[in-house]
Amino acid sequence: MMDYSSSSLPPPFSIGVDIETVQTIRELLERHGDQFKQKVFTAAEIAYCQGKKNELPSFAARYAAKEATMKALKTGWDKGIQWKHIEIKKTDPVGFPTIVLHKKALELFTQQGFNGLDVSLSHSNDYVVATVLLYR
Repeated sequence: MMDYSSSSLPPPFSIGVDIETVQTIRELLERHGDQFKQKVFTAAEIAYCQGKKNELPSFAARYAAKEATMKALKTGWDKGIQWKHIEIKKTDPVGFPTIVLHKKALELFTQQGFNGLDVSLSHSNDYVVATVLLYR
């Protein structure tokens, strides 16, 4: 096994994980409504979530995926990434979620030498979890 802490080589992957409560998203939507949606989600994400019988877990899962992506990029909010720079779509032929990076998120992804990414989302009535794997 390679010890990347003492190597000049970057690790072959980076992982980010986030867990959110559906209640947190419910409260944000109740408090901020469309302003929250417009700040955090793209028009396509909003349309997808609002097309669901219960939109809250879908919004929460996308929120968690955006947080997990920032963790995997090791940027937080101090590198100029905005919520909409990370978009969660269903472009996979089977319907699995994918992430499309835009603007600053794509720039940082490329600068760090990544060339692929995967996302996994899961939710229950109360919690959502997202795992994002970036790889070189």
